Amino acid sequence: MFPKNDWYMACWSDELTDRPLGRTIAGEPLVLFRDGSGKVAALRDQCIHRGVSLSPGRIVRGSIECPYHGLVYDGTGRCVHIPTQDHIPTKAVVRSFAAREQHAIVWVWAGKVEEADDSKIVPYPWHDDARWPYRKGYLHVRCGYEMLLDNIMDLTHLPYVHPHTIGGGSEDDHIKAVMKTERTDRGVKFARWLLDSVAPPMYTKVAGLKGKIDRWQEEELIVPSVIVQFTGGVDVAQDAYHGGSRESGFGIRVLHAIVPETDVTCHYFFSVALGSGPHDPAMMEALLKQTLATLQEDVVICEDQQSRMSQFPDTTLVDLRSDEARLLYRRHLVARVAAERASDPENAPTVAFQR
Repeated sequence: MFPKNDWYMACWSDELTDRPLGRTIAGEPLVLFRDGSGKVAALRDQCIHRGVSLSPGRIVRGSIECPYHGLVYDGTGRCVHIPTQDHIPTKAVVRSFAAREQHAIVWVWAGKVEEADDSKIVPYPWHDDARWPYRKGYLHVRCGYEMLLDNIMDLTHLPYVHPHTIGGGSEDDHIKAVMKTERTDRGVKFARWLLDSVAPPMYTKVAGLKGKIDRWQEEELIVPSVIVQFTGGVDVAQDAYHGGSRESGFGIRVLHAIVPETDVTCHYFFSVALGSGPHDPAMMEALLKQTLATLQEDVVICEDQQSRMSQFPDTTLVDLRSDEARLLYRRHLVARVAAERASDPENAPTVAFQR
């Protein structure tokens, strides 16, 4: 289930070119484009004349033209041109959605336009910080978005799913990880440390770290669908866990924007930024390659999970101690959806949760 009264990442800014972009966000088919002033617009992807999709159409002078009979709609959804007549019916309006552009990301408010709250847009200033060069990507995934969020909030899977990328160390290193979890106003965050552990293959391939290091994994999940992550490692001699410097090691910032498409499919937008070592193109491409390989390993697991849960929907799953952060997130999500249902039953979410 996904809240409606919030912002979801709809696309990267550079995905909006001279053609419309069709994308379903939180169960709503949208068409995205730039109006005559370059401002991002988001409309329901359906012409009000005969009901066809607008996204296969053209952008004409900052408005979108229906590919069926040529009706043209501006960025507010109002029909501004009908080829076969001068009179434009007052009802000729496509539903519009609030859209904002910030830090190379286009956000769409899934609820009513008049209720859009700009203060809830998740800031990500590292996309505009030259000290953190980044690469970005996108995956379409055949599972409910909650499953991928659950996956990232329980990192005890690393040695089993990612032994050749970010796993590293022994199972014992991960079992003994020191972890602190806390609930926030908008979700949950945690800090996880693997002390005196073997550098994972990704750290060796990208930054040349070898031998024993102290690793940190810091994550904040901002409901409904964004995880901001800072992770890295330094030589054990720097004693970073007890306040020593993290400089001269390996540090990356990762943005995970995991956006519901339907109840069983989602969009996975990600960026990875490197804040240490030389920022040469080869290193950045190596970082992107390793990150993509890691995420694709997660996708295999989560798509398999979705397949089995769809096949056996009544399965009762068992929670473990390592699920603490995941359970805090789920409780927050349930509370958000319940509040929306109570305040506006007609527009409340109706899709069932994925376990």
